[in-house]
Amino acid sequence: MNKLFFETSPYLKQHANNPINWYPWSDEAFNIAIKENKLIFLSIGYFSCHWCHVMEKECFEDLEIANLLNKYFVSIKVDREERPDIDSIYMKFCIEMTGSGGWPLTIVMTNDKKPFFAGTYLPKYDKYNNIGLLNLLNKVIEIKNSNEKLLYEYSHKITEEIKNNNNLESENYHTLDEIAKNNFKLLESNYDIEYGGFGNSMKFPQVNHLLFLYSYSIENNSTESFLMVKNTIERIFKGGIYDHIEFGIHRYSVDRYWRIPHFEKMLYDQAMMLLLLQNIYDKTKDIFYKNKIEEIIKYITEHLKSNQNVFYSAEDADSEGEEGLYYIWKTNELKNLLGDDFKIFIDIFLISESGNFINGFNVLFFKDKIQQNHLSFFESKLRDKLKEYRQKRVPPGKDTKILTDWNCLTISAITKAAHILNNSKYKDIATLSLDWILENLTKDAEVYHCIQKGNNYIDGFLSDYAYLIFALLNHYVTTTKKKYLEKAIKLNKKLFERFYDNKKLFLTSNSSDSLILKVEDKYDNVIPSGLSVTYENLLLLYNITGETKYIKLREELFNSYKSEISLKPHMFSFFLYSHLNSKNKFIVITVTDDTNNLKDEFIKEKIPIANIIFLNNDNKKSKIEYQICINNQCMIFKEKKDIISFIKSELII
Repeated sequence: MNKLFFETSPYLKQHANNPINWYPWSDEAFNIAIKENKLIFLSIGYFSCHWCHVMEKECFEDLEIANLLNKYFVSIKVDREERPDIDSIYMKFCIEMTGSGGWPLTIVMTNDKKPFFAGTYLPKYDKYNNIGLLNLLNKVIEIKNSNEKLLYEYSHKITEEIKNNNNLESENYHTLDEIAKNNFKLLESNYDIEYGGFGNSMKFPQVNHLLFLYSYSIENNSTESFLMVKNTIERIFKGGIYDHIEFGIHRYSVDRYWRIPHFEKMLYDQAMMLLLLQNIYDKTKDIFYKNKIEEIIKYITEHLKSNQNVFYSAEDADSEGEEGLYYIWKTNELKNLLGDDFKIFIDIFLISESGNFINGFNVLFFKDKIQQNHLSFFESKLRDKLKEYRQKRVPPGKDTKILTDWNCLTISAITKAAHILNNSKYKDIATLSLDWILENLTKDAEVYHCIQKGNNYIDGFLSDYAYLIFALLNHYVTTTKKKYLEKAIKLNKKLFERFYDNKKLFLTSNSSDSLILKVEDKYDNVIPSGLSVTYENLLLLYNITGETKYIKLREELFNSYKSEISLKPHMFSFFLYSHLNSKNKFIVITVTDDTNNLKDEFIKEKIPIANIIFLNNDNKKSKIEYQICINNQCMIFKEKKDIISFIKSELII
C-alpha cells in the first residue's frame, strides 16, 4: 500500500497496491525529491484508459522496476481528468519533444518540475524500436550518476524553448468567413469518402468537426458538407463503435470501417454526439436522429447517472482484466441464446464462426444491407434478450468522479434535447443535475472542478466556468427561469476576472503560479476548448440580453487569436461553428397562453426551434396574444396561424 490509498480518485486508487511508492502530486513529493536529491518519475493517465492498465500490469506491478523507482526516483501519479492543468503542461512537452502524445503519459523530470524525457505507453523491455521502461530508467540513473548537471541543463533548455514557442504569428489574417471556408477545404481533403470520418484508422467521431460541417452546410448551402456529416453519422451508428444493445458511443474505432472499437465509454462523447444529433434533427425532423438522441440519453441515465442525479465520468474498456469482454460474443453463445431467431440476427449483424475480433469473439456491427422488418424485430424482441443476458456478465469498472465541465456539457445536451423535442422528462433530468452542480460545486461566484466522495477540493478551471455558463444559458432558454440567466451573467464576469490575461484565456486562474507553465485553453479537441465555449456563451448572452458588450468581447477574443485560427483552422472547429451560429436569427416569442402548446405546433410544422426562446407573458391583463422579437425588433400577432406563417417566412422553411 502506498500514498494513493488515501486519495479519492478511482484512477489513483487503482494503483494504491502497486509495489511502487507512488505519491499524488503534492508539495510533500517534491520536498522529498529535493531533500534526497532524486529525480521525478511522473505518470499521468485516467481510470478507463486501456493502455494505462496494460502498463500497470507490465511495469508498475513489476518488482524489478519498482525497486529502481523506489531507490532512485520519487514517483508521482496524476489523474488527468482530476488535474487537467498538470496534464496539459506535460502533454505539451511530450508533443513538442516527440511529435505525438497520448496516455499513459510518461515523464521523467528534475525535482524542479522540468522534464527531460517524455513518452506515452512503455513496455518493460525494448520493443518495436521503442525503448522499454527498464532500459530507460537504467540509462537515466547512469547519466545522473555521471553527469547530473547535464540533465538539469537539458531540462532547463527544453523548458525555456517551449515557453518561448507558445504563440504562432502570421501576417496573413483572414476573416472568419474565409477561415471557415479554409477549414471546410482542409476537412474535405482528409475526409474518408467511402466510410465517413477523417483519416484511415484510429477513427474518432470528432464531433467538433461534424458540428462545424453541418453549420457550414446550412450557411453555405453546401450539399458536400452535409453529406460528409450524414455519411459519417450513419457509418458510426451501423458500426461496432456504437453499442447496439445498451447504446452509447465507444471511444474510437481501431479500423477504417468503425467496426472494432476501443471499448471505453466517455461521458463527453455521449454529450457531444447529442449536440450534433439535435442540430440535425431540429432542421430535418428525420426520425432516425430523434431515435438516436433518445437511445444515448437512455444510456447516460441508465449507466452513468449517480444517485445524486449527476453523471459519472466513464465506463472502462476492460472487465475481468480483458479489453471489451463485456461487449463481445462467441457465435455459439448467440445461437444458444437466440435459438431459431439466430437466422434473423445474422441477417442484421456481420459475425462469423471464427469471430471478427480476437480469440473467436465477435463485435456486433450492422451489415450494409438489412431488411427493415428484421431490424424492427431485433429492436422490439431480440435486443432485450441480449441485454438481459449480457447484464449477467461482470460489468466494466465505472469512474465515479463528478467533473463539473463534463457534467455541464451533458446537462446542456440533455437540456437542448428537452427544448427541441419539447420533452418534460429530459428537462426534469437536466434541472435536477444542474441544481445539484450549483448546490455542491459552486459557492457564490466560485466553481469547483470535481467531487469524489464528498471532496470538492480542486478549484475550477476555465472549462468548468465556461461549460457551467453554457449549461445555465441553455437551461434558461428551455425553462425561462431567470435565476439561471442571472447566475450565468455573474459567472461570466468572474470568468473574465480569473482567466483573462493580456487578452488571452488560460486554463488556470491568474492567481495560479505553482506550475512551470501557464497554458491557454484554446484548441478544440474531443470537446470544445474553454475559449470556444466562452465565445459561444458571449453570443448566447448577447442574443438573450441584447447587451453589445458581449459582442465586443467576442470580437476581442477573435482578434487575440486570429493569427493562430488562420494558420490552424481545424484546431478551432467549434469556434468556427459558433461563428456560423451567429448568423442564425435568435427569436424571442412571448405567449399569453401555454408555451408548450405553441412549441408542439412548431415541431408539428417542422419549424426549427433551437434558436427560439418561448416566454410566458407575465402581464395577465395584457391583450397581446403573441409577441415576436428578432434582433430587438418586436411585432405583435393575434392568431397562432399568423405567427407560424411569419416564422416560416423568416426562417425560409
